[in-house]
Amino acid sequence: MIILGAVVFTLLVFYVVVFQADSLPSIYSENGRLTSYGRGFEYTSVFLFGLGILVYSCFRRVRRQSAHSYIAAALVVGFFGELCFSLYSLASNLVNLMAYCFEFTSFLILFLALLKESVTMPFGWLALTWRMHEKDQGRLELKTKEAEEARLRAQAHLDFFAHDVSNIICPIVSYAEMLLAGNDLTPQQRKHVGTILKQAQRGGAFVANLRRLADAEAVSPDAFVGIDLGRVLLEVEGFVRSTHPTKIISTTQALPVDTQAIAPGGEHVEGVLYEIMKNAVEDVPEGPVRLSITLRQVRNEHGKRCWQVCITQFDHEFPPETLAEARVIYDPRWGIGRGIASSYSFCLSIVSHFGGRLWIENLPKTDKTQNSRVTIELPTADTMMDLSRGDQT
Repeated sequence: MIILGAVVFTLLVFYVVVFQADSLPSIYSENGRLTSYGRGFEYTSVFLFGLGILVYSCFRRVRRQSAHSYIAAALVVGFFGELCFSLYSLASNLVNLMAYCFEFTSFLILFLALLKESVTMPFGWLALTWRMHEKDQGRLELKTKEAEEARLRAQAHLDFFAHDVSNIICPIVSYAEMLLAGNDLTPQQRKHVGTILKQAQRGGAFVANLRRLADAEAVSPDAFVGIDLGRVLLEVEGFVRSTHPTKIISTTQALPVDTQAIAPGGEHVEGVLYEIMKNAVEDVPEGPVRLSITLRQVRNEHGKRCWQVCITQFDHEFPPETLAEARVIYDPRWGIGRGIASSYSFCLSIVSHFGGRLWIENLPKTDKTQNSRVTIELPTADTMMDLSRGDQT
Protein backbone atom coordinates (compact mmCIF):
# COMPACT_ATOMS: atom_id res chain seq x y z
CA MET A 1 0.00 0.00 0.00
CA ILE A 2 2.86 2.40 0.75
CA ILE A 3 4.48 1.76 -2.63
CA LEU A 4 1.15 2.16 -4.41
CA GLY A 5 0.48 5.46 -2.61
CA ALA A 6 3.95 6.75 -3.51
CA VAL A 7 3.45 5.86 -7.18
CA VAL A 8 0.04 7.54 -7.30
CA PHE A 9 1.39 10.68 -5.59
CA THR A 10 4.36 10.85 -8.01
CA LEU A 11 2.10 10.50 -11.05
CA LEU A 12 -0.20 13.19 -9.68
CA VAL A 13 2.69 15.61 -9.12
CA PHE A 14 4.08 14.82 -12.57
CA TYR A 15 0.71 15.56 -14.20
CA VAL A 16 0.25 18.84 -12.34
CA VAL A 17 3.80 20.08 -12.99
CA VAL A 18 3.82 19.16 -16.70
CA PHE A 19 0.25 19.86 -17.76
CA GLN A 20 -1.05 22.29 -15.12
CA ALA A 21 2.06 24.35 -14.42
CA ASP A 22 0.33 27.67 -15.07
CA SER A 23 -2.14 26.99 -12.28
CA LEU A 24 0.61 26.68 -9.64
CA PRO A 25 1.90 29.71 -7.79
CA SER A 26 5.48 30.70 -8.57
CA ILE A 27 8.18 29.63 -6.08
CA TYR A 28 10.80 32.09 -7.49
CA SER A 29 10.62 35.90 -7.78
CA GLU A 30 11.96 37.85 -10.71
CA ASN A 31 15.28 38.48 -8.96
CA GLY A 32 15.83 34.68 -8.50
CA ARG A 33 14.97 34.47 -4.81
CA LEU A 34 12.36 32.18 -3.26
CA THR A 35 8.87 33.52 -2.86
CA SER A 36 6.96 33.06 0.36
CA TYR A 37 5.25 30.06 -1.19
CA GLY A 38 8.59 28.46 -2.12
CA ARG A 39 10.08 29.23 1.26
CA GLY A 40 7.03 27.74 2.98
CA PHE A 41 7.43 24.63 0.88
CA GLU A 42 11.08 24.33 1.96
CA TYR A 43 10.23 24.88 5.62
CA THR A 44 7.58 22.17 5.36
CA SER A 45 10.25 19.82 3.99
CA VAL A 46 12.58 20.80 6.85
CA PHE A 47 9.81 20.03 9.36
CA LEU A 48 9.13 16.63 7.81
CA PHE A 49 12.84 15.82 7.82
CA GLY A 50 13.04 16.76 11.49
CA LEU A 51 10.01 14.61 12.29
CA GLY A 52 11.61 11.69 10.44
CA ILE A 53 14.82 12.14 12.47
CA LEU A 54 12.88 11.85 15.75
CA VAL A 55 10.90 8.81 14.59
CA TYR A 56 13.91 6.82 13.36
CA SER A 57 15.94 7.81 16.42
CA CYS A 58 13.20 6.26 18.57
CA PHE A 59 13.12 3.19 16.32
CA ARG A 60 16.89 2.83 16.76
CA ARG A 61 16.56 2.84 20.54
CA VAL A 62 13.63 0.42 20.64
CA ARG A 63 14.49 -2.08 17.89
CA ARG A 64 18.27 -1.61 17.94
CA GLN A 65 18.67 -2.01 14.17
CA SER A 66 21.64 -0.33 12.51
CA ALA A 67 19.58 0.44 9.38
CA HIS A 68 17.51 2.91 11.41
CA SER A 69 20.71 4.73 12.37
CA TYR A 70 21.63 5.06 8.69
CA ILE A 71 18.19 6.43 7.84
CA ALA A 72 18.29 8.90 10.75
CA ALA A 73 21.75 10.10 9.63
CA ALA A 74 20.50 10.51 6.04
CA LEU A 75 17.58 12.57 7.31
CA VAL A 76 19.93 14.79 9.34
CA VAL A 77 22.01 15.51 6.24
CA GLY A 78 18.80 16.08 4.23
CA PHE A 79 17.56 18.41 6.96
CA PHE A 80 20.54 20.74 6.45
CA GLY A 81 20.20 20.40 2.71
CA GLU A 82 16.63 21.68 2.84
CA LEU A 83 17.77 24.57 5.09
CA CYS A 84 20.31 25.51 2.43
CA PHE A 85 17.62 25.39 -0.23
CA SER A 86 15.51 27.77 1.86
CA LEU A 87 18.35 30.39 1.44
CA TYR A 88 18.21 30.06 -2.35
CA SER A 89 19.17 33.26 -4.26
CA LEU A 90 20.94 32.25 -7.47
CA ALA A 91 21.57 28.93 -9.20
CA SER A 92 25.33 29.57 -9.04
CA ASN A 93 25.21 30.45 -5.37
CA LEU A 94 27.59 28.47 -3.12
CA VAL A 95 24.77 27.77 -0.66
CA ASN A 96 22.75 26.21 -3.48
CA LEU A 97 25.74 23.97 -4.36
CA MET A 98 26.03 22.93 -0.70
CA ALA A 99 22.35 22.02 -0.69
CA TYR A 100 22.81 19.68 -3.65
CA CYS A 101 25.88 18.14 -2.00
CA PHE A 102 23.83 17.55 1.16
CA GLU A 103 21.03 15.98 -0.88
CA PHE A 104 23.49 13.71 -2.71
CA THR A 105 25.06 12.62 0.58
CA SER A 106 21.62 12.00 2.10
CA PHE A 107 20.53 9.74 -0.76
CA LEU A 108 23.88 7.94 -0.67
CA ILE A 109 23.40 7.14 3.02
CA LEU A 110 19.83 5.97 2.29
CA PHE A 111 21.20 3.71 -0.46
CA LEU A 112 23.73 2.22 1.99
CA ALA A 113 20.95 1.66 4.53
CA LEU A 114 18.78 -0.15 1.98
CA LEU A 115 21.78 -2.16 0.79
CA LYS A 116 22.56 -3.24 4.35
CA GLU A 117 18.93 -4.02 5.18
CA SER A 118 17.94 -5.77 1.97
CA VAL A 119 21.16 -7.41 0.76
CA THR A 120 23.96 -7.51 3.32
CA MET A 121 21.89 -8.60 6.34
CA PRO A 122 19.93 -11.36 4.54
CA PHE A 123 23.15 -12.78 3.11
CA GLY A 124 24.72 -12.52 6.54
CA TRP A 125 21.83 -14.42 8.12
CA LEU A 126 22.01 -16.96 5.28
CA ALA A 127 25.72 -17.47 5.87
CA LEU A 128 25.14 -17.78 9.63
CA THR A 129 22.32 -20.27 9.05
CA TRP A 130 24.53 -22.29 6.72
CA ARG A 131 27.34 -22.36 9.28
CA MET A 132 24.88 -23.46 11.96
CA HIS A 133 23.54 -26.14 9.61
CA GLU A 134 27.04 -27.43 8.96
CA LYS A 135 27.73 -27.38 12.70
CA ASP A 136 24.48 -29.25 13.44
CA GLN A 137 25.25 -31.70 10.65
CA GLY A 138 28.65 -32.36 12.11
CA ARG A 139 27.14 -32.74 15.58
CA LEU A 140 24.52 -35.15 14.18
CA GLU A 141 27.17 -37.22 12.45
CA LEU A 142 29.19 -37.28 15.68
CA LYS A 143 26.13 -38.38 17.68
CA THR A 144 25.34 -41.04 15.09
CA LYS A 145 28.90 -42.31 15.30
CA GLU A 146 28.77 -42.31 19.10
CA ALA A 147 25.44 -44.18 19.03
CA GLU A 148 26.87 -46.77 16.65
CA GLU A 149 29.94 -47.18 18.84
CA ALA A 150 27.70 -47.54 21.90
CA ARG A 151 25.62 -50.17 20.08
CA LEU A 152 28.74 -52.10 19.12
CA ARG A 153 30.00 -51.93 22.72
CA ALA A 154 26.63 -53.15 24.01
CA GLN A 155 26.69 -55.93 21.42
CA ALA A 156 30.16 -56.95 22.53
CA HIS A 157 29.11 -56.89 26.19
CA LEU A 158 26.08 -59.02 25.32
CA ASP A 159 28.32 -61.49 23.50
CA PHE A 160 30.58 -61.76 26.55
CA PHE A 161 27.51 -62.13 28.77
CA ALA A 162 26.06 -64.88 26.58
CA HIS A 163 29.38 -66.68 26.47
CA ASP A 164 29.87 -66.51 30.25
CA VAL A 165 26.31 -67.63 31.01
CA SER A 166 26.65 -70.52 28.56
CA ASN A 167 29.85 -71.60 30.30
CA ILE A 168 27.92 -71.65 33.58
CA ILE A 169 24.80 -73.38 32.28
CA CYS A 170 26.39 -76.08 30.10
CA PRO A 171 28.08 -77.97 33.00
CA ILE A 172 24.85 -77.78 35.03
CA VAL A 173 22.80 -79.20 32.14
CA SER A 174 25.38 -81.93 31.43
CA TYR A 175 25.62 -82.97 35.07
CA ALA A 176 21.82 -83.01 35.50
CA GLU A 177 21.37 -85.12 32.38
CA MET A 178 24.06 -87.51 33.63
CA LEU A 179 22.27 -87.86 36.98
CA LEU A 180 18.91 -88.46 35.33
CA ALA A 181 20.45 -91.13 33.08
CA GLY A 182 21.57 -93.13 36.13
CA ASN A 183 19.50 -95.24 38.51
CA ASP A 184 20.95 -93.96 41.80
CA LEU A 185 18.39 -91.22 42.45
CA THR A 186 15.29 -91.47 44.54
CA PRO A 187 12.01 -90.24 42.99
CA GLN A 188 12.25 -87.06 45.06
CA GLN A 189 15.86 -86.42 43.98
CA ARG A 190 14.97 -87.16 40.36
CA LYS A 191 12.18 -84.58 40.59
CA HIS A 192 14.56 -81.91 41.93
CA VAL A 193 17.24 -82.71 39.37
CA GLY A 194 14.61 -82.49 36.63
CA THR A 195 13.59 -79.06 37.90
CA ILE A 196 17.23 -77.93 37.91
CA LEU A 197 17.67 -79.21 34.34
CA LYS A 198 14.51 -77.47 33.19
CA GLN A 199 15.45 -74.13 34.78
CA ALA A 200 18.99 -74.30 33.40
CA GLN A 201 17.62 -74.95 29.93
CA ARG A 202 15.23 -72.04 30.29
CA GLY A 203 18.14 -69.82 31.36
CA GLY A 204 20.09 -70.85 28.28
CA ALA A 205 17.04 -70.22 26.10
CA PHE A 206 16.66 -66.78 27.66
CA VAL A 207 20.23 -65.82 26.76
CA ALA A 208 19.82 -67.19 23.23
CA ASN A 209 16.53 -65.32 22.76
CA LEU A 210 18.06 -62.11 24.12
CA ARG A 211 20.90 -62.42 21.61
CA ARG A 212 18.45 -63.01 18.75
CA LEU A 213 16.40 -59.97 19.77
CA ALA A 214 19.51 -57.76 19.89
CA ASP A 215 20.52 -58.91 16.39
CA ALA A 216 17.03 -58.19 15.03
CA GLU A 217 16.74 -54.73 16.60
CA ALA A 218 20.15 -53.78 15.19
CA VAL A 219 18.66 -54.01 11.68
CA SER A 220 17.74 -50.57 10.30
CA PRO A 221 14.33 -50.17 8.56
CA ASP A 222 16.24 -49.15 5.43
CA ALA A 223 17.98 -52.53 5.44
CA PHE A 224 14.95 -54.80 5.86
CA VAL A 225 15.35 -58.00 3.84
CA GLY A 226 12.27 -59.61 2.33
CA ILE A 227 11.51 -63.33 2.55
CA ASP A 228 8.99 -65.61 0.86
CA LEU A 229 6.88 -66.81 3.78
CA GLY A 230 5.47 -69.79 1.84
CA ARG A 231 8.93 -71.12 1.02
CA VAL A 232 10.21 -70.46 4.55
CA LEU A 233 7.28 -72.29 6.16
CA LEU A 234 8.02 -75.39 4.08
CA GLU A 235 11.75 -75.23 4.93
CA VAL A 236 11.09 -74.68 8.63
CA GLU A 237 8.70 -77.64 8.77
CA GLY A 238 11.27 -79.89 7.10
CA PHE A 239 14.00 -78.74 9.48
CA VAL A 240 11.82 -79.34 12.56
CA ARG A 241 11.00 -82.83 11.31
CA SER A 242 14.70 -83.60 10.84
CA THR A 243 15.61 -82.40 14.35
CA HIS A 244 12.79 -84.43 15.96
CA PRO A 245 12.96 -87.76 14.13
CA THR A 246 11.12 -89.67 16.86
CA LYS A 247 8.11 -87.37 16.76
CA ILE A 248 5.02 -88.14 14.71
CA ILE A 249 4.19 -84.80 13.05
CA SER A 250 1.25 -84.38 10.71
CA THR A 251 0.48 -81.04 9.06
CA THR A 252 -2.11 -79.62 6.70
CA GLN A 253 -1.12 -76.54 4.73
CA ALA A 254 -3.06 -73.84 2.93
CA LEU A 255 -0.50 -71.68 1.10
CA PRO A 256 -0.94 -69.26 -1.83
CA VAL A 257 -0.55 -70.87 -5.24
CA ASP A 258 1.69 -69.14 -7.82
CA THR A 259 2.12 -66.17 -5.47
CA GLN A 260 5.17 -65.14 -3.50
CA ALA A 261 4.25 -63.92 -0.02
CA ILE A 262 7.09 -61.42 0.40
CA ALA A 263 7.41 -59.86 3.87
CA PRO A 264 10.26 -58.10 5.74
CA GLY A 265 12.39 -59.72 8.39
CA GLY A 266 14.83 -62.02 6.62
CA GLU A 267 16.49 -64.63 8.79
CA HIS A 268 15.06 -63.06 11.96
CA VAL A 269 11.43 -63.75 11.00
CA GLU A 270 12.55 -67.17 9.76
CA GLY A 271 13.92 -67.79 13.26
CA VAL A 272 10.58 -66.76 14.77
CA LEU A 273 8.70 -69.26 12.58
CA TYR A 274 11.17 -71.98 13.52
CA GLU A 275 10.76 -71.16 17.23
CA ILE A 276 6.97 -71.42 16.95
CA MET A 277 7.12 -74.76 15.11
CA LYS A 278 9.71 -76.11 17.54
CA ASN A 279 7.60 -75.07 20.53
CA ALA A 280 4.56 -76.77 18.98
CA VAL A 281 6.47 -80.05 18.72
CA GLU A 282 8.18 -79.87 22.12
CA ASP A 283 5.01 -78.83 23.98
CA VAL A 284 3.66 -82.35 23.35
CA PRO A 285 6.03 -84.69 25.21
CA GLU A 286 4.16 -87.81 24.13
CA GLY A 287 1.83 -88.62 21.28
CA PRO A 288 1.50 -87.22 17.76
CA VAL A 289 1.63 -83.52 16.89
CA ARG A 290 -1.11 -82.28 14.54
CA LEU A 291 -0.73 -78.84 12.98
CA SER A 292 -2.62 -76.72 10.48
CA ILE A 293 -0.65 -73.96 8.69
CA THR A 294 -2.50 -71.22 6.82
CA LEU A 295 -0.96 -68.31 4.92
CA ARG A 296 -3.18 -65.62 3.43
CA GLN A 297 -3.30 -61.90 2.68
CA VAL A 298 -5.55 -59.72 4.89
CA ARG A 299 -5.96 -56.05 5.79
CA ASN A 300 -5.11 -54.78 9.25
CA GLU A 301 -7.10 -52.26 11.29
CA HIS A 302 -5.49 -49.39 9.34
CA GLY A 303 -6.53 -50.86 5.98
CA LYS A 304 -2.96 -51.82 5.04
CA ARG A 305 -2.35 -55.17 3.39
CA CYS A 306 -0.36 -57.75 5.34
CA TRP A 307 0.46 -61.45 5.27
CA GLN A 308 -1.11 -63.51 8.03
CA VAL A 309 0.35 -66.83 9.16
CA CYS A 310 -1.89 -68.99 11.37
CA ILE A 311 -0.38 -72.09 12.99
CA THR A 312 -3.12 -74.07 14.72
CA GLN A 313 -2.17 -76.94 17.03
CA PHE A 314 -4.81 -79.55 17.79
CA ASP A 315 -5.26 -81.15 21.21
CA HIS A 316 -3.08 -78.50 22.85
CA GLU A 317 -3.68 -75.67 25.32
CA PHE A 318 -1.42 -72.81 26.32
CA PRO A 319 -1.00 -72.40 30.09
CA PRO A 320 -2.14 -69.06 31.55
CA GLU A 321 1.42 -67.88 32.33
CA THR A 322 2.51 -68.41 28.73
CA LEU A 323 -0.51 -66.47 27.47
CA ALA A 324 0.31 -63.60 29.84
CA GLU A 325 3.99 -63.46 28.84
CA ALA A 326 3.23 -63.60 25.13
CA ARG A 327 1.03 -60.49 25.31
CA VAL A 328 3.93 -58.26 26.46
CA ILE A 329 6.89 -57.07 24.39
CA TYR A 330 10.10 -57.93 26.20
CA ASP A 331 11.55 -54.97 28.08
CA PRO A 332 15.20 -55.30 29.20
CA ARG A 333 14.43 -53.12 32.24
CA TRP A 334 12.55 -56.06 33.72
CA GLY A 335 15.62 -58.27 33.43
CA ILE A 336 15.38 -61.71 34.91
CA GLY A 337 13.82 -60.29 38.07
CA ARG A 338 10.38 -60.46 36.44
CA GLY A 339 10.96 -64.09 35.62
CA ILE A 340 12.49 -65.68 32.54
CA ALA A 341 10.15 -64.71 29.71
CA SER A 342 9.01 -67.35 27.26
CA SER A 343 10.28 -67.32 23.69
CA TYR A 344 6.90 -65.96 22.56
CA SER A 345 7.64 -62.63 24.25
CA PHE A 346 10.90 -62.33 22.30
CA CYS A 347 9.18 -63.44 19.08
CA LEU A 348 6.57 -60.70 19.61
CA SER A 349 9.35 -58.12 20.06
CA ILE A 350 11.13 -59.23 16.87
CA VAL A 351 7.95 -59.23 14.77
CA SER A 352 6.97 -55.79 16.13
CA HIS A 353 10.38 -54.40 15.11
CA PHE A 354 9.60 -55.36 11.49
CA GLY A 355 6.20 -53.64 11.54
CA GLY A 356 4.07 -56.70 12.35
CA ARG A 357 2.35 -58.27 15.32
CA LEU A 358 2.03 -61.69 16.95
CA TRP A 359 -0.45 -63.19 19.36
CA ILE A 360 -1.28 -66.61 20.79
CA GLU A 361 -4.66 -67.86 21.97
CA ASN A 362 -6.61 -70.89 23.05
CA LEU A 363 -9.52 -71.57 20.71
CA PRO A 364 -13.00 -72.32 22.06
CA LYS A 365 -13.54 -75.96 22.92
CA THR A 366 -15.42 -78.04 20.35
CA ASP A 367 -16.59 -81.59 21.14
CA LYS A 368 -14.46 -81.53 24.29
CA THR A 369 -11.36 -80.80 22.17
CA GLN A 370 -9.03 -77.93 23.05
CA ASN A 371 -6.93 -76.34 20.30
CA SER A 372 -4.49 -73.41 20.30
CA ARG A 373 -3.28 -71.01 17.65
CA VAL A 374 -0.32 -68.71 17.00
CA THR A 375 -0.97 -65.86 14.54
CA ILE A 376 1.63 -63.62 12.90
CA GLU A 377 0.89 -60.61 10.70
CA LEU A 378 3.68 -58.99 8.65
CA PRO A 379 3.47 -56.09 6.19
CA THR A 380 3.49 -56.92 2.49
CA ALA A 381 6.38 -55.68 0.34
CA ASP A 382 4.49 -52.60 -0.95
CA THR A 383 3.22 -51.74 2.54
CA MET A 384 6.76 -51.96 3.88
CA MET A 385 7.85 -49.42 1.25
CA ASP A 386 5.11 -47.06 2.46
CA LEU A 387 6.29 -47.44 6.05
CA SER A 388 9.90 -46.75 5.08
CA ARG A 389 8.72 -43.49 3.45
CA GLY A 390 7.07 -42.43 6.71
CA ASP A 391 3.42 -43.40 6.06
CA GLN A 392 2.55 -44.97 9.42
CA THR A 393 -1.19 -45.27 8.86
